[in-house]
Amino acid sequence: MSLARLHARQDGYSAFPIASVPFAQFEFSADQVQIVVTELLEPLSTALFQGRERGDASEIVQPSSPYTDVDSEEVFQSLANEKGWGDGLPLVVPRQDRVDVIFERSRIDPEQIVAVVPPRRGRLTLRYLAANAIMAGCTTDSLPALSAAIQAACDPRFQLGSLLSTTSPATTLAIFNGPIVNQLGLNSGTRALGAGNRANATLGRAVRLALRNAGGEAGATGKSTLGQPGDYAFCFAENELASPWPPLSVDQGIAPGQSAVTIVASAGFCEIRDSVSSDAENLLFTLAHSIALAGLVGPSGTAMINGHLTLVLSPDHARILGNAGLSRQAVQQWIWEHACVRADQLSPANRRNLEITRSSRGLPAIFEQLPVTETPRYILIAVAGGIGTKSAFVPGWGSCLAVTYPIIEL
Repeated sequence: MSLARLHARQDGYSAFPIASVPFAQFEFSADQVQIVVTELLEPLSTALFQGRERGDASEIVQPSSPYTDVDSEEVFQSLANEKGWGDGLPLVVPRQDRVDVIFERSRIDPEQIVAVVPPRRGRLTLRYLAANAIMAGCTTDSLPALSAAIQAACDPRFQLGSLLSTTSPATTLAIFNGPIVNQLGLNSGTRALGAGNRANATLGRAVRLALRNAGGEAGATGKSTLGQPGDYAFCFAENELASPWPPLSVDQGIAPGQSAVTIVASAGFCEIRDSVSSDAENLLFTLAHSIALAGLVGPSGTAMINGHLTLVLSPDHARILGNAGLSRQAVQQWIWEHACVRADQLSPANRRNLEITRSSRGLPAIFEQLPVTETPRYILIAVAGGIGTKSAFVPGWGSCLAVTYPIIEL
């Protein structure tokens, strides 16, 4: 029987999750109290953030609007700092005339709701999204791509409310596929994950600004202990021409030839360097042993990460695997079978905590190793970059699942 349970109490004004813990002073050991804490965190987070996404319209918050008639860049920067609209970098003033330009050739209603953004449940309209796109420096034709990215991030499977409220350095990574890549000039080649390309920088930045401003991360809910550079922008396009496999979006269920964006959680970035391996087996060995990190093991007791993690393979590395006749699924399977965190790599305290958690969930308490994800499918593989035998590992966070949405003309 679970030591902790969760239910919702409905009063005259709102529903709030109530945690009931059968606790008696001196009755629990420290280890048993840890079980209670572990069991409470996930359902409480879900009840607070995911559950409220399905609340009635009266709970939706109207976020403070950044579009303004202020002409002075200096005055607007001061206003943005006061209101918490920015990310620390200079912003383009989202004057009303600049917002209107985005909609002047379209019949869409600027007040159409794109998403309700957790955890604050901010009402994010197309007009509000356009204002954030302007502040980020996006071109006027970026709105369809941004709209799809925001909708993907707000899909309950992604668990945005938890991500925007965690003390971990978790942020959003946007990966684009299809004709939109050339239309917007997104970079998929050399330095695809770095600086130097306007579309990558501004689209990634606009996603972060819009989610933070509507969801509330910049205010009371933003509690990341360290944060990460990806908080400014983390966005690239898949190098489909250099990939031996179908586009990532197709692997995620989108029709071939359809523009799409995949939103995945990112808790950092780590280079995987292997300039020696010229065959698939040796390269896979390097990849698998580069992503199993003891410091990423969460409290679930079932896997290192319960959601998706991302491998960004350089074209040179992808070519080695493709020439060996390996499909993306075969690569996922091999890595999943060999990328494990051994019990002896964990500190005694962490190992004991996981043993208690596993026991509480009906799993064998004693374990030899944990897989990096719950299933091979949760190892997301994209191809990007230029010449060089350097790939990258992007750790996921918590139970956040990658979500892919098609990009539709508005």
